[in-house]
Amino acid sequence: GSALADIKLDGQRLSFAIPAVKAHYEGQWDAAKDAWVGTFTQGVSLPMTLVKGKVAPGPVIAGLDGRWEGAMALPTTNLRFVLRVKTGAYGTTAALDVPDQLTYGLVIGDLKREGQKVTFSQTSTGSTYAGTLSADGKSIDGAWTQRGISRPLVLTQKPATVARRPQTPTKPYPYRE
Repeated sequence: GSALADIKLDGQRLSFAIPAVKAHYEGQWDAAKDAWVGTFTQGVSLPMTLVKGKVAPGPVIAGLDGRWEGAMALPTTNLRFVLRVKTGAYGTTAALDVPDQLTYGLVIGDLKREGQKVTFSQTSTGSTYAGTLSADGKSIDGAWTQRGISRPLVLTQKPATVARRPQTPTKPYPYRE
């Protein structure tokens, strides 16, 4: 679950770093092996071959796809949360944004729904969320727990918005054709 950084693909060479564990990888494409053959270094250099694997599909969680927004009341301010849930070919995935802390794309690895109960955790922050999905499926009334402190957090599903694209104007134009 550690994030990659400094990912470079230069022709037949691949390199990346894993800052959380002070490691990096450098490899070269080997067409005969259909793999990246190189060296993984974390204090000691070891040979490592990266081959394409099959991604097992994850669970599909019905009724949660979309953008869920809420704000948690703190003593001096409100802290906004955005939960993004999407179901695709590999199951349902979720990511969490906390815009007021400039935090985006925190991976949610264990989103669950059992009846109306919805739970998830975010391991890098040591946080959990547990709530109840409303009868109409438009909100989740729950609590965010972090470092032993639990606070109410209601997440409300927001409709998808389509960005206005002024670079594709429509008639009547504000100029002569």
